Amino acid sequence: SIMNSLIILPQEIESANLAVITGERLAYVREFHQFAAGDIIEIGILNASRGYAKVIKFNELCLQLKVLQTAPSLRKEPL
Repeated sequence: SIMNSLIILPQEIESANLAVITGERLAYVREFHQFAAGDIIEIGILNASRGYAKVIKFNELCLQLKVLQTAPSLRKEPL
């Protein structure tokens, strides 16, 4: 089931379909999200795209996500 959404920073993208969050960002995510391996979550890649990812691993060392699908972010057009 779809759970909470999560912002991913560009530097957390390790390859075309893998994101890894560690350190202070991981501590923040662990405080506010109850993800489990296998969960499908909504993601937003900062200033880039939005989509979905599958939680591969979520423990005290890292959050590892397999990016499943992304689309361009919805940006407001200048007037």
